[in-house]
Amino acid sequence: MSTHPSHPDSSPAGPHATADPLATKRPAPARERVRWPLDLGLPDPSTFPRSAFLHFAGQALAEGDTSLLYGGPGRAGIARGHAGLRAVLADRYGGAGGADGVMLTSGAAHAVELLWRATLSTGDTFAVEAPTWGASIRIGRALGAEPLAVPMDQDGMRIDILERGLADLEARGGRLKLVYVIADFNTPTGWSLSLPRRRRLLQLAEEHDFLVVEDRVYAELRYDGPALPAISALHDGDRVVTVGSFSKTLAPALRCGWLSAKPDLVCAIAATREDLGSSRLTAEILEPFLRTGGYDRHLSDVTRLYRGKRDTVVSALRTHCGDAVRFDIPHGGMFFWIELADDIDGRQVMEETARAGILCRPGEAFFGDDGDHQQWFRMAFTKVAEPELARGVQVLGEAIGRSGKRSGSRL
Repeated sequence: MSTHPSHPDSSPAGPHATADPLATKRPAPARERVRWPLDLGLPDPSTFPRSAFLHFAGQALAEGDTSLLYGGPGRAGIARGHAGLRAVLADRYGGAGGADGVMLTSGAAHAVELLWRATLSTGDTFAVEAPTWGASIRIGRALGAEPLAVPMDQDGMRIDILERGLADLEARGGRLKLVYVIADFNTPTGWSLSLPRRRRLLQLAEEHDFLVVEDRVYAELRYDGPALPAISALHDGDRVVTVGSFSKTLAPALRCGWLSAKPDLVCAIAATREDLGSSRLTAEILEPFLRTGGYDRHLSDVTRLYRGKRDTVVSALRTHCGDAVRFDIPHGGMFFWIELADDIDGRQVMEETARAGILCRPGEAFFGDDGDHQQWFRMAFTKVAEPELARGVQVLGEAIGRSGKRSGSRL
């Protein structure tokens, strides 16, 4: 395994340490000129279970008109979504209150937005991993709340630094409202929160009265390594909210996600909704797909495919990039988090790759103004076909070779 990046995790957490990963200072090339879209965390289109969706859609439509109506009877039913799928999700993921503890949403981003609106307001503080998915920060700041960015290492969020941040916040009369973690296969790093840190995070939640929000959008894309228990499985559910989605495992256009929490919190969140709920037809397609084992078979197929793609990228990086890059082999998720050698100009690499038809996500886009992170970039590997992945990494290596800091060319 290659050496992992020397991650900037020793400084105290600060409110501006993480920024929107969608925001970048460089204009992207027109996407029609992009041959290798390695910036996008998307499923491989060849894996979309079209025939199963057609079958279950026809079944739902043949049974009557309810699949074309709102998600359930009354305002509460509309806000929470189709009860059948909620029950399946509660059984599968251990919802604290059964179907009453689950609410369907239009993807995980929608779940996060609804939860933030229900729990955060002006002057509040919430903690995130640094780096992390930037929409969680954007939404909080739009509500007047400020993020406390907590650095990571290979065992996930540095809980010791979170503790120091908590002490400082409380000494100033503040209070942490929630901690948001992508505990399995964080984006962009691919790192997971260790079991001891999961337990300590829950202890801190009890001691300091905050919510733990666990985003599990990548958790079922596991290729090897031990499966860690969900944070919700380590607790009675009073302080844990789980967010999930089918966008990464099935297809983004389904726009079906969920959140799971204690029923009274779900009720409070549902009461804030004005969007008239999520698609009942989609829910009625997904419910039997999960009940009959189709989803588990699909996961088995896609993880086998993505494991092969991951291994292809590892081999190609070692062959074509050599000691110019350092990385960990991800045990799951969709991304490689890659550090460039010191004598490589990271900005030039991104420019060279874009000209060659490759897009990766530059590292500084995940950290904003907190130091210089141009030596890192995130590379997605799930969407592009496997033969094209190998060729893309070869072209990446050529771009890196043209990007030496001192001479303008490393090779």
